[in-house]
Amino acid sequence: MGQLIKHIRQAGIHKQYRSIYEEFKALKPRKQKKFVEQNRQALDLYKSAGEYFKACFRGHEMPTVREWKQEFAALSQKRQGLYDRYDLLWDEAKAVDRLRHNVENVLRREHTRTRPRNRTRGRELER
Repeated sequence: MGQLIKHIRQAGIHKQYRSIYEEFKALKPRKQKKFVEQNRQALDLYKSAGEYFKACFRGHEMPTVREWKQEFAALSQKRQGLYDRYDLLWDEAKAVDRLRHNVENVLRREHTRTRPRNRTRGRELER
């Protein structure tokens, strides 16, 4: 999911600054220098997003942003389902632990009731 978030973020940056890059490319070479000075950050972000995609996909076909968002939504939904299941299992485990603890207490009490008392026998013998 982290990789998808990076892809979607970079695609947004690429799309956001595409118009500035296209404006730069449309200028005559002598006017480009001044344009670059005025829009350096936007052009650098656009180029770095393009380089990011080239490095990630290395000639393979790049999926669309819509496909990434759909995959992200599906993974988010699956993750939420797993968290919900985890919460249920955690509650069940706590209930089982409480039950085990209660059973141990009952068995301990029963054990002390049925155990012969050596102290009273010793006292009776001394009299």
